[in-house]
Amino acid sequence: MFRIVAGIPQWLLRLTPWQLIGVVSYSLMLTLIETLLVFLFVLVVIALVARRRLPANLVPAVTVFAGLTTAFMVALLLISLRDRHS
Repeated sequence: MFRIVAGIPQWLLRLTPWQLIGVVSYSLMLTLIETLLVFLFVLVVIALVARRRLPANLVPAVTVFAGLTTAFMVALLLISLRDRHS
């Protein structure tokens, strides 16, 4: 997100306002799709693992789900940052 905002002055010189909105919205849409795919992947894993235990242990299952989603997103972010600096 910071790179999008940092590059906006350069884009203002070359793009029309509609093109600028399109470029920013395209980047944000890809981020949303990536986040939803990761979220759905972790949700499927939790649903398969905790199919029978979910009603009795709802709060711990939701806590584990939120923790796994956060950890997976942080791992993806660190991997993408490492790849960009390589």
